[in-house]
Amino acid sequence: MTDKEKIKKLKKLADAMYYAAQYLTTDASRLHKAMDEYHKFIIHECKEEPVSDDLEVATNNYVLNVRKGYPRVMDETDRYIYNAFKAGAQWQAEQFEKNRLKHCDSITNEQAELEQGFIDQHLDKYQRMPTFLDAVEYGMRLQKEQMMKESIDGEIQFGTVKVQKEDIKEAVKSLCEGEKVKLIIVKED
Repeated sequence: MTDKEKIKKLKKLADAMYYAAQYLTTDASRLHKAMDEYHKFIIHECKEEPVSDDLEVATNNYVLNVRKGYPRVMDETDRYIYNAFKAGAQWQAEQFEKNRLKHCDSITNEQAELEQGFIDQHLDKYQRMPTFLDAVEYGMRLQKEQMMKESIDGEIQFGTVKVQKEDIKEAVKSLCEGEKVKLIIVKED
């Protein structure tokens, strides 16, 4: 499966989760099914290659160093330790995924739409899954856009700020006398 096909499939699976969440009532089975299909696809289809051989190396080093007398061939006890070590790593990965899914279940529809919009926009623009930094930058841009929606236009003239009086009247309507405010001046691009 090519990267483009994987991205297309990811979008389809993400849309299925989104639409299942939209029609969520007391029965979450459709959402659960959509999330399960997404999870299986990620686990089985999106692995390019093992992350690294570090776990394998660490496991072998641990097993062989715990029971002195190396170099030697692993015996039954070594295999038991080896399997326990790998099972612990697998358990940790499962806990991370379980906690991630638990968090996904707790977000609001508005948060889910925001996240879905971010992922869709990022996949369309960059053809790759977003990183944490991509999400931070997206949030900063979104916050600036929201802040600018409620801004009052002004212009610097001879060292003073010129604004429309109606703009200020409208902005101050909800304030009470003596209430503290902060003004933010943002230079337009």
